Amino acid sequence: MALSVGYQPALVGPQATPARIRDLARRAEAVGFERLSVVDHVVLPIDPVSQYPYGSGTGAVDNDWWDPFAVLGLWAGITERVRLQTSVLVLPYRNPIVTAKMLASLDALSGGRLEVGVGAGWLREEFEVLGAPPFEARGRVTDECIAAFRELWTSPFPAFDGQYARFRGITLHPKPMQPGGIPILVGGTTPPALRRAALLGNGWQPLKISPAELRNGLAKIWEIAETAGRVVGDYQVSVRYGVRWSSTDERRPGEDEDRVLVGTAASIAASLRELADAGATDVMLDTRTCSADEVDETLDRLGAEVIPALRG
Repeated sequence: MALSVGYQPALVGPQATPARIRDLARRAEAVGFERLSVVDHVVLPIDPVSQYPYGSGTGAVDNDWWDPFAVLGLWAGITERVRLQTSVLVLPYRNPIVTAKMLASLDALSGGRLEVGVGAGWLREEFEVLGAPPFEARGRVTDECIAAFRELWTSPFPAFDGQYARFRGITLHPKPMQPGGIPILVGGTTPPALRRAALLGNGWQPLKISPAELRNGLAKIWEIAETAGRVVGDYQVSVRYGVRWSSTDERRPGEDEDRVLVGTAASIAASLRELADAGATDVMLDTRTCSADEVDETLDRLGAEVIPALRG
């Protein structure tokens, strides 16, 4: 099975300089990556109580953390082929009409290259300082945002009457360039996230899960969709992993075997084939454990030795 390979450049930390954000996007496209993705935080609490559900957390609070819309706009202007993806956009943080407008504009300006990975969020303190809807309501808000986006993107005279999103008697232009609107991928592995992916998503976007976990999650998604009578059709399954090319399989702190692929091009390709066999259609790779020099070598080797092998 063919597997599309994308890249998520560092958008936080010492390597996330403006020049590096530009250069890595161009380099990734040039060596054959098919997607670029961004993460989403607005502010970070100095002393958080909330626990990051996927490992080591958000990093130092004084690091630059670039706005996803600004970065996507930059990449849209300096690339030509790669698709652009959020992984994930926290929907309750922003007004749904404003967000739909921004996403539609990005899709149109990029020539129809946008994919929107969405999530309900996990950082209660960020919800509170942004004046977002209640943290406890984040699932309902996310569901309404997805429905509101689709109405705004496809209807000439959109109307929606939800608890957290309401509008009628308006128009919204530009529409997305992609027919039917921008693909929406639902992030997360919790039962509510799987249900949302099954009933509302054009795809699923889990973070750093094993092939067995991927199979199990997809089985649940198909079961929920079938029970609800939803015909899924083409469905994108986009998994994210860390990666570092190395002549050995020796790991560093933070390079858990089930979250970061470390080794030669052959061993990395074999691991990615396992994900494809488990149902992944594409994988987004990050190089957070690499030095700057290792990032360049990893991207070049993946482009020369791994990506071509996975397109067959």
